[in-house]
Amino acid sequence: MDRKNRHNIDVVFVLGLFAVFAVSVLMVLMLGVSSYNDIADRMEDNYENRTAVAYIAAKARQNGGGDGVYIGQYSGQQALVFEENIDGEDYATYIYHYDGQLREIFTFKDNFLEPQAGEVIVAAEGLSLEMASENLIKVTVEMNDESRPYVLLSTDAGADAGDGVVGGYASSGGDGAADTKGGDAHE
Repeated sequence: MDRKNRHNIDVVFVLGLFAVFAVSVLMVLMLGVSSYNDIADRMEDNYENRTAVAYIAAKARQNGGGDGVYIGQYSGQQALVFEENIDGEDYATYIYHYDGQLREIFTFKDNFLEPQAGEVIVAAEGLSLEMASENLIKVTVEMNDESRPYVLLSTDAGADAGDGVVGGYASSGGDGAADTKGGDAHE
């Protein structure tokens, strides 16, 4: 009988040890999933923040900067305007905020379609455009996570397109991180 009790105690001990191991494995897995989700969410937010200003910076480089870049209006909304002449016709690309999204539309100059006709760039709370100096436009995208990435665009016709873009990043309460010449936004 004593031997049978000892055998039962050994079995209970092994099962208890297995249960502790199984619970530990589940806890580690749950922690890993939580960490992964946090990292994935931060990466998505960072991607959206960078995409907004990187897209605008690329558009400015594509356009070549200069006199064809200015702050204008599109359907009653403040808009960043890139003008160009193609085969004798004047066209404009308008980047504006409408219905919780940063949008872009390419059309004949002064041919205003409905604002919802623009292609969605990213979801955003707003778009702020201001003249930072005589030849510099500060474009700030107010993201849904309250961050405010920005890009500075040169309106100087003599500036090289690659040199006419300066990027940065501002949290909801700050004025911005250190700027980088010729780069896109950074954190």
